[in-house]
Formats: sequence, C-alpha cells, structure tokens
Amino acid sequence: MKAQLPRVLFLGLFMLTGILPESTATAKSTSESGSINPNKSFNPHAHAHAHAHAHAQTNQNNPQHPKHARSIPKKRYNLTNWTYAIPPTLENGTSKACLTIPTPNKSLTTNTLLSLERPQISKVTSTSFDWWYFDAISNNNPYESLTITLFSASASSFPWLDDSESSVLIAYLWATFANGSVFSDYIPATLGRVSGSDEGSSASEGIWSDTGFRWMADGEGFSNYEVTIQSEGMGVYGSFLLESQLAPHLPCGIQSDTTTLEIIPNIGWTALIPSAKGTVNLNIQGTPLTFTGQAYHDKNWSNEPFTSNVQSWYWGHAELGTYSIIWFSAIASNNKTYISSYVSQNGNVLVSSCDSSTKASVRPYITSTSGAGTGTSTGDRYPPMAGDVPDGFLIEVSTGEEELKFNVSVLAEVTGDGRYYFRWTGRMSGSVGGEDLGSDGVAVFEQFVLVE
Repeated sequence: MKAQLPRVLFLGLFMLTGILPESTATAKSTSESGSINPNKSFNPHAHAHAHAHAHAQTNQNNPQHPKHARSIPKKRYNLTNWTYAIPPTLENGTSKACLTIPTPNKSLTTNTLLSLERPQISKVTSTSFDWWYFDAISNNNPYESLTITLFSASASSFPWLDDSESSVLIAYLWATFANGSVFSDYIPATLGRVSGSDEGSSASEGIWSDTGFRWMADGEGFSNYEVTIQSEGMGVYGSFLLESQLAPHLPCGIQSDTTTLEIIPNIGWTALIPSAKGTVNLNIQGTPLTFTGQAYHDKNWSNEPFTSNVQSWYWGHAELGTYSIIWFSAIASNNKTYISSYVSQNGNVLVSSCDSSTKASVRPYITSTSGAGTGTSTGDRYPPMAGDVPDGFLIEVSTGEEELKFNVSVLAEVTGDGRYYFRWTGRMSGSVGGEDLGSDGVAVFEQFVLVE
C-alpha cells in the first residue's frame, strides 16, 4: 500500500562515503578515511570534478506527452564541478549530517549557496533521511496545487514512506484540482544524481534516474528553477517553473562566521526559494493541471529518524498581498519548543529569526467546539495530541516595531494519514499594526503530531 506521504523541510555540506562524487579518482584521497567533518567548510573544488551526468529516462515521443509541455533541456550548463551519485539501497554504518555552514561577514558565498542543494547526509542508512521539496498553489483557486518531493530515505527513518518499497530513492507527486479531486503517486529511482557548478551563473541539477523527474536551477543565486516530468510509469508529463522573488532563508537567518541549519536539534532545513512565481503546466494521466501562482522550494534532512526528534511540528508558507510568510513551530523530543519565523514585504525582509526574544507563536484553532468545522473538537488543544485536527492556525510575529497577525484556514487536505500527519492548502487573512491586509492570501501548510 502506498503511503499518504508528507513533505518535510531541511540541510548541510560535506563529502560522503556512501553518496560519492562520481569522479572517484579525484575523490579517493578524501573519501577513503571516511566522511568529511560536517562542521568544517567544504570547497567543492577540493573534491570531485565529475565528468558526466546521466539524463533521466524519458519518453518525449510518447503520444500522451502534451504539446504544451516543455521537453527536458538536453544541455543548459556544463555541470562539471561536482556530481553526487546516491545509491538506491540502504547502506550499513553511521550516517553524518551537515548542520552548519560557513558565513564569513554574515554572507553566503556562491560556493556555500551552491552547497545547500547537495545531499546533506553522508550515507542513506536506516536512520537517515534527505529530500528536495517543491510546491505551488494557484493564486486564483487554492484548490489547485502541486507538490513534488524527491526522497533519499526509507520508511524506517521517515515512516510515511512505503515500507514495502526497496528503493530509498523516491519521486513523489501530489496534485489537487479545481474540482476538489486529489492525485498522488510515486515512482522509485535506480540512481540519484545531484550536480552543481559555480562557473558563471550558479547552477544545480537533480535527476532521479528512470523516473522521468528532474530539476535544474540557474541564474544568480538559483533565481530560476525548472522541474520537468516525463514519467511514462506515472503517466505525468510537463513542467513546473519557479522564478524566485526572494533570497534563500535559513532557520535563524544568516549568522556571524558560522550559521546553523538546525530547525530543531538534529534536523536541518533551508528554504532555497522562500517565494517564487510558479507556472505549472502538466498533463496528469490525461487531465491538465495548468495554473500560475505562488511557488516554494526547500530541503530537509537528518542522520536520525524523524520520529526520534519530533513530538509536534507546524510548518507552512503563505502569500498575502505584498507579504511573504514562512512559519515553523515544533516541540522536540527534549520537550522544548523551537520557532522559526520569516516575513518579507515587497522583497524586503522584516523578520528572519529563531531567536526566543523575537515574539512569535503558532497556535491551532477550531471554528466550533462541537466539531462542526473540518477539525475535531480537540483541534485547538496545545500542546497537541495525535488525532487533534484544527480548522486553521493563528500566527503572530513581532518585528519589534509592529505586530503582525495572520489567520490561515484549512481549505483542502492534500495528503495525510488521518491521525499523525496532515498537509493542507488554505486561505490566509491578516493585519499589520492593526491595519487589515485582506483575506485573499494562499497557503500550503502541514502538521505532525506524534504524541498519544
């Protein structure tokens, strides 16, 4: 039975013993003795200069391929700086995770920025997970949405994956349509390749071989992404474009000298594209999904099982007028609450912090204690318990000068297991300093609650 999968967030940078650069002759001197210390900076030029990268198996001449879908570009950049090959099976030994990056002078260098797209674990073991997440939601109709996640993980580390699947490389797609219907499916890969080059414009590429799924990023600071799908096995063809509107966001913003990537202890995250103009042009088993709207891309990883570190977890992103918002609030296994908040207006960052001195909160609510809404009668309980389903969340953030208040309400369930995990699309309303911002915002958000 296929899992009702989620998406989760988070990152790092280093050399790997299991996930190897493809130029093994170059990499030998660094990989024979084990993984590079993830707490040290990593210069990609000191490691593999990969020779080639394989293209995903595609069926571009398939008669089902829609005329409007872009074909996968055969060559946009010569990605010769590094290529990581990710095997499809679990490996023995201990996996290491990268949870910090160097940020001299509180800045992200091209190499450091490029490193954020790399695999952030040294091996794919029974305890580790790593994934690349992309989503989009229509501005005109938030019932229309698309989510794509490329996993490097197993059900033992992230139990919402299919425990009968032998490959740890999974391309997963969820789509919701204007009529309220939902499509979800996955396809296993035979090899994962993630490539990057810092020569000229920054560029990265990811291919999950034999799935037809591929992403490619280019432009200054990864300003443009294209996710292409030519999957005969899934019956999905087309493209998803992201044109970035904001610079990458890290859990606590950019810090002096060294910046943490931990969103909670032992789990990394970064939003490589906090906000983008998204253009979706897909044919899904004969049904078109075509819209423009808000798009987003982030990454999650850890060398420990997800359930070992999380009691509850609220995350989401939204656009309301000229505001872009990302919220995160979790209770970790140590019983401490961790919050990360991000707010920008017209491209200017107002809040980017995980500092406890920054006033921020995320709380569930229900519209009726009788459970008359979509949530359960205990959906507003905090701390939450498994089975609590809210009708939405109230989010409050302070800039130090103004109070920002947002209300995100559940509109449609994208995926979930009915008890421990939910992902939704919804509407957002809000105010800043008491000034009403309207109620036509769109949001994608999720909840994990693992405490019985």
